[in-house]
Amino acid sequence: EFFEDFETTPKEAKTGKTKLLSTMYPPTGDFKDQWESVRRNCRRMLPHLMDTGGFFVATFEKRAHLAPSAKARREARAAQRKEAEAEA
Repeated sequence: EFFEDFETTPKEAKTGKTKLLSTMYPPTGDFKDQWESVRRNCRRMLPHLMDTGGFFVATFEKRAHLAPSAKARREARAAQRKEAEAEA
């Protein structure tokens, strides 16, 4: 049986051992537009269909180069200093 949203889910399905929670449904209200953009690149794998634990699979697109962290920059400078000292 398919329930469109948590509000229309029968009370019997919201209680008991295999109860349905509001977090099992897509967001509504202000988050609905955001959810639509995410939904195109995300799939929920359901445990009863694949004999696994439930999990999400999502695709991501890298849109910009990520600058190195401050720690990585410090380590690179330290390595350059060591090389310069070794050459001298």
